[in-house]
Amino acid sequence: MLVDFEKIEWSWIISPKRFNAYLCRGQCSTNAHHPVLTDTGHTKILKVSHRMGSENKHYFENVGTCCHPIHYDYVQLIYINREGSVAVAKVNGMMATRCGCT
Repeated sequence: MLVDFEKIEWSWIISPKRFNAYLCRGQCSTNAHHPVLTDTGHTKILKVSHRMGSENKHYFENVGTCCHPIHYDYVQLIYINREGSVAVAKVNGMMATRCGCT
């Protein structure tokens, strides 16, 4: 996912003019052996619901896990701050560096 600061009219950003924020997508299996399945309480319930034969299973039939970023990195920005001075900042959470399922 290419972010272009000029296209979104953030003219106060000096550098970088654009960066790749990356994108997480793909199939997420509820298989217990999925290598990057995040083991949250929510995910555990979904996995169990797909294996059980109870009367409540119909609630979960169209519900699945989704692929999303689980680790982010920063982008270092050179920008013009509110006082009109040039500043540098490391902004966390700007680039997806690892994807997972939940």
